Amino acid sequence: MREKDTPRSKGLRDALENDSWVKPYFHKYRRELATALGFGLLVYLFASLLMFTSGYLISRTAEEGCDLFLVLAPVGLVQIFGLGKPLLRYAERLLSHDWIFRMTSSLRLRLYTVLESGAMRIKRTHQTGDFLGLVAEDIGHIQNLYLRSIFPTVIAWGAYIVVVIALGLFSLPFALFMLLAFAVEVLLLPYVAVLVNRARMDRRKAAKSKLYTQLTDNVLGASDWVFAGR
Repeated sequence: MREKDTPRSKGLRDALENDSWVKPYFHKYRRELATALGFGLLVYLFASLLMFTSGYLISRTAEEGCDLFLVLAPVGLVQIFGLGKPLLRYAERLLSHDWIFRMTSSLRLRLYTVLESGAMRIKRTHQTGDFLGLVAEDIGHIQNLYLRSIFPTVIAWGAYIVVVIALGLFSLPFALFMLLAFAVEVLLLPYVAVLVNRARMDRRKAAKSKLYTQLTDNVLGASDWVFAGR
């Protein structure tokens, strides 16, 4: 399989294997990360159970001659799931943002140190646009990547497994059907979205790098413009 890898995929794999910027934080803050993902999975489960128990409660109380003592437990569960969901959501957001802010603050400090030590070399190689984009946006994009893409995806995978197992306890054929249906939603569609947006994101990054380069040339050449009377 590796012989058929494209240069892009091979470069991405090598970058992930040799990464010394992001990977160390997975080990350093692994407890915070695991706790945040666990809370995220609990939020999904509480939301699902809230929907199930409230639906059961409504349908049960709509029946004629319903004994009120039979719905006391569902009423209590609705209150527990209804109050627990926002509390778990707050805890999940707090932990996930704490993890990502610790990582990005350390990344920014390390990046500024590297750029400061190699400032003259960067100026000579005319890569100011790429480096300005790195300082201004790329670390912020890492923050959004984890909070809005990777964390929700991992939580969705965990919920996918839990839901299929739970459905299998009631009906194996229905669980197999939902296994395929959910696989399309949580595996196939995100992969297709990445393939569709890859070229567009590359063009966007190249265009912004060009704009940063032009901005740098204009700022550094402002004195020449003044001397030229322009």
